[in-house]
Amino acid sequence: MSSLRRSETVWPDESIMIAIKIIGRYISLFLFIKNRIGMKALIVDDSLESRMLLGKILSKEFGAEIVEAANGEEAIKKISSENPDVVFLDYEMPTMNGKDTLIAIRSNRATRNLPVVIVTSHSEMVLVKELLKYKVSLYLVKPISAEYLVKHISIIFPKPSSNR
Repeated sequence: MSSLRRSETVWPDESIMIAIKIIGRYISLFLFIKNRIGMKALIVDDSLESRMLLGKILSKEFGAEIVEAANGEEAIKKISSENPDVVFLDYEMPTMNGKDTLIAIRSNRATRNLPVVIVTSHSEMVLVKELLKYKVSLYLVKPISAEYLVKHISIIFPKPSSNR
C-alpha cells in the first residue's frame, strides 16, 4: 500500500505547469536582452553584502553596469532615474518588500515589461506561484554561490564574447 495520498498526486502536474511558465519567462527574458553588452542591472536588497556579491558577479562575468537600491521605494526611484535593463529583486525587505515592488513595477506602463529576477531565501511553492502571476522573469533561491548564479543567469544574460 502506498503512503501517497490522492491529493498529493496532483503536485507533479502543478510543478510541470510552473516549470513551463518559468521556462517561457527565461526565453522571453533571453530574447529581450540577447546580445546587449554593457547592460545596466539594478540590484535591490536590504543586505549590502548580497548587493555587493551579486554586483561583483554580474559586472565581472557579464560586463554589467551596476546600480543598487536598499529597498523597494528606493528601487522605484532608481528605475525612473537610471532606466535599468533588468532588476534583481530581493523578496524580504523593510519599507517596501519585493512583492509590493514587483506590483509597482508591473502597474506602471513604462516599466511593466521590465525583466525582474527574484533573488530570495524563500523557496516555498506558494510564493513562487504567487509571484509568477506578476510575470517574474526568473526566480533564484539564496544562498547563492558564484557558480550557481553564473549557471542560471547565463541562460538569460549573455556573457560578453572574449574573442572580440
